[in-house]
This record gives sequence, C-alpha cells and structure tokens, in this order.
Amino acid sequence: MQEIPPYFLSKILARLIIAGLVESKRGTSGGITLARPPHQISLREVIEAVEGPLALNACLAAASTCNRETNCKVHPVWVRAQEALLKELEITLDKLV
Repeated sequence: MQEIPPYFLSKILARLIIAGLVESKRGTSGGITLARPPHQISLREVIEAVEGPLALNACLAAASTCNRETNCKVHPVWVRAQEALLKELEITLDKLV
C-alpha cells in the first residue's frame, strides 16, 4: 500500500476526473472507477493528466519560442528522445497490471 497523504491523493484524483480517466460516485456503493476500460487508457494519458504535457526540454514544449532551434545541433536528439519516450508511454494500463 502506498502512503499518499489524503490531500495530495484528492488533488490527483480531481485531475484524473477532469481528464475523463476516472469517475467518482458517492454513496454506499460509490467509489472511484476507471472511466474507460484499462486497454483504452495509456500511461501517457495518466501522467499528462496529473503533470501536464510532457517535454524533455523547453524547446519541445508546445509554446516553445526557442530562437536557436534551427541552428542547434542537439535539438534533433531531443526530438528523437521525446518521440521515444512518448511511444513508450503509450502502453495501456492493462499491460501494467
């Protein structure tokens, strides 16, 4: 069992609910359930729901305004690393259990 403080857990659950990944039901038969089957939810979706969009470097962020991108020798490496990371995170929850 993970020892997650209740306040922190409630913030995580709220973000997962907003992202449409889990549902919360009140009452005696209530609780938290997945909003979709596990094979339809990727690890990337979960991480991005909690942390926001993933970017290994600032130049890869959606709103990047790096003026060195065209001359940067490292940028293509960052792009390939980002693509590899995102591909790996497309694993679905059913494969992780």
